[in-house]
Amino acid sequence: MNKATQLTNRQPIILLKLSALLLILFAALSTRVWPAYDHIFLDQSQIKLLGVDSFFHLRHAKYTVENYPEIQRLDIGASFPEPRPNEASGLFGLAISTIAISLFGKNASINDIAMTAAWGAPVLTVITYLLTFLLVRLLSNTSVALIAITFFLLYPGKTLDRGVLGFVDHHAAEYCLSLAIAIGLVTLMKPSGNKSTFHNWKIALYSVLPLILLIFTWQGAEIFLLIVCITILICWNFAVFRRDDVTLLTITNARYGIVLLLIITATTRNTLITQGASALILGAWIYTMIFKHYTQPRLAQHISVCVTVLAAAILFMLAYFTEVGRFLTSLVLAKSTNLIHEESEVNLALYLGQFGIVGVLAAIGMIVVPFSVLRSLLPLGAMVPIMFLAMWCALWWSSSDFGYYLPAFVSVCAALALYSLWLIAKPNAFGVNLSKNKHIKIGVFTLFAGVLALPVYPFQFVSSPWIDRHKLTAMTTYSEAWYESLAWFEENSPQPARTPLSSSKQKTNEQNQNIDDYGIMVAWDFGNIVASHGNRIPVWSSVPSAYTARWMLAQSEDESFEILSERQTDTKTIRYVIVDKDTYGPLINAKSKFTDSPIKAKKTGVLNVNGQFIPHIRLDETFQNSMVSRLYGNDGIELSHYRLVFESQHLTYSSGFLQ
Repeated sequence: MNKATQLTNRQPIILLKLSALLLILFAALSTRVWPAYDHIFLDQSQIKLLGVDSFFHLRHAKYTVENYPEIQRLDIGASFPEPRPNEASGLFGLAISTIAISLFGKNASINDIAMTAAWGAPVLTVITYLLTFLLVRLLSNTSVALIAITFFLLYPGKTLDRGVLGFVDHHAAEYCLSLAIAIGLVTLMKPSGNKSTFHNWKIALYSVLPLILLIFTWQGAEIFLLIVCITILICWNFAVFRRDDVTLLTITNARYGIVLLLIITATTRNTLITQGASALILGAWIYTMIFKHYTQPRLAQHISVCVTVLAAAILFMLAYFTEVGRFLTSLVLAKSTNLIHEESEVNLALYLGQFGIVGVLAAIGMIVVPFSVLRSLLPLGAMVPIMFLAMWCALWWSSSDFGYYLPAFVSVCAALALYSLWLIAKPNAFGVNLSKNKHIKIGVFTLFAGVLALPVYPFQFVSSPWIDRHKLTAMTTYSEAWYESLAWFEENSPQPARTPLSSSKQKTNEQNQNIDDYGIMVAWDFGNIVASHGNRIPVWSSVPSAYTARWMLAQSEDESFEILSERQTDTKTIRYVIVDKDTYGPLINAKSKFTDSPIKAKKTGVLNVNGQFIPHIRLDETFQNSMVSRLYGNDGIELSHYRLVFESQHLTYSSGFLQ
């Protein structure tokens, strides 16, 4: 049978698999767009984004549209009265701004930018599904890749929240680029054959580009370089024990490090990234020396293990005694940061609740996939998703964060686990044909039935694979009252010398003594929307801080003024304060923990408000006498230096406490 005939015979199968791929991609997009569309675009004149972080990226994108192509590098509110460096948005905000200008022109309104940004997450999620398919396809075949993205569709975990229409956050770009980084490493580890030197350097460049993009998108990308270094080290060891040609592997990884080092040196001069790239090159040289002088496989294996143990010891020392360790500790491992993370506690029940049977399969894959790699049933690159999942699980467990990285790699490892078990069960793997065993077939069928049924049927212990109305309501941080209040604010408050749109390259109006330069005191959660929709500088911090909490809980008017004076100068003042139902209600208890005298709360019952049961919680005298209580609860009527200038007429109620 010739090749033309074979291709003709396979066309129905190819079309069936292509149709399945397109159907899954459509389903992934639909589950993130269809439930949220009316909620986000109910009023075309005021698009309502979800969450808090969406407005961080919205204000950065608004700045770039106004000052295109400049990216906002200084946050003029987080350390008011002086600006401070801010590298948090990067290419993500620039991409939103570029698309908004392309669609709506240079004078794109905040609503135009919000409409553009709202679609970013679902589009990136579809690309993530496609990259998941490509990663598994590189390591196995099309059928296994389809199984992987089916798992991902049914058990999306935190990517469902991060990828929904209207949730604007660079995390969607992060887990998309993390898969591209994994694909780059897998491609790098494939035998290159007799390709030219130019071709090999081109592959190294393409492989490192996703990591470069992530570095310019997320300020915590240094963690990823550490994961890449550890992954390559483990793959070197597996190659040694498989008795592969390690020389080619070391050369390709050295090229990866050299390209990364050259690009970073020419652009950001990031010290941590430079050290990581240098470690890749040094590691490649060490392994080259090992196999140059020790050609006996058994001896090389022992030396390889010793090098790994030594590298682990060095990493341990770095983690505790150097800048790398302090960075990771402050960003990832510090227990105090749990107050701002999505999960307050990570445990096995939460893992199973998000991933169900697929999570169990992924755990099995952590054992059977390395075993299959050692027996050369799977390519060496199969260790890449295994290592990525292992390290992201460790970070998730230790920091209660980064859960949005897990779902794609859980699905990849679960699919590879099934494929590994199939390869092991095939004839001649152990000399016994297990693939035709009736009991195994029944077990496989039952497993797949469970995988398909659990997330669809509404069991309480498994997360649903779609966004429902209650979830959308919970993710909607800002009510109509916020938009109305900030619109009034921009129109009726004096024009300040500086605004969130003031370019760092332009002179401000500070020289004009008739124009005030002032900020607005607001809880850190809400500073972004004050900047994006009120066009005023929020006096806040980018993470929860003691400063705003101290002001909110000040026990007297004089004490509140002393706290305000800490962030004021003769020319830069705090002119307004904003108090809201959430800061007055459900958030104040957590914020008080940043002060020396946390609020004591006691639950006294449950109230039914519009059909929603809300805990009735009584707070102590510290709260009753606080500034936030006096200003929000009593409108500041007994105060002499504060006066109410605007109050929204929209009916709101606290979602957590009622006094």
